[in-house]
Amino acid sequence: MNLKKIFSISNVLIALIVLSLVFIGYVSAKDYFMTPENKLYTALDFLRQNKPHKAERYFLMASKSDNTLISKLSSYYLGNLYLKGSDGFNRNPQKAESFLEKSALLGSTRAAYELALLYDVGDLIPENRDKAIIYMIQAAEAGNADALYAMGVWAERGYMDEVPFGKIVKVYEMAAEKGQINAMKSLIAIYKGGYGEFPYNIERANFWIQKLKEAEKKAKDNK
Repeated sequence: MNLKKIFSISNVLIALIVLSLVFIGYVSAKDYFMTPENKLYTALDFLRQNKPHKAERYFLMASKSDNTLISKLSSYYLGNLYLKGSDGFNRNPQKAESFLEKSALLGSTRAAYELALLYDVGDLIPENRDKAIIYMIQAAEAGNADALYAMGVWAERGYMDEVPFGKIVKVYEMAAEKGQINAMKSLIAIYKGGYGEFPYNIERANFWIQKLKEAEKKAKDNK
């Protein structure tokens, strides 16, 4: 059999498979020919319309893409969809964990941060302190402001190996510089009152008081 016939037979088989899937309702012809990017945008559009089941369908298709960014974003949105649920769409913490992990492994700092909180709290999935710290460190090292703040809080509470207080303050400073309001509040309290051997510093306290006012005003204006 020559190559021309082989290719011809292969094309016919592919067409028959697609038609079969369309016929049984597993996939529409439109879905089949959509790009992964279009599937993601379609899912987001359904999410905005509060149609979670349709959003789920397109997120699932997009999450299988070879495009790392599309797969990462789709997996993140799926994780949150399963985590929060909505009217007519039940929560599924196990699926949420799975898709957030996939997104985090593909580089999503937000997914890593949210996974860390899930493992830390342990109300929806089993508590896992080791995993919580791993994912929080991943998010913090990538510069996620909320993760940096959480690392400071966890270090203060002794969740990790003993950390010098000066390093904890440095982490709060990094988070606050990125606009993290709670980190600013922590710094104000530290600099206004001192902390153990850490020095009182009214100049730094006033600096963060001003930054906090600006950040809170900005947040209020954006509502």
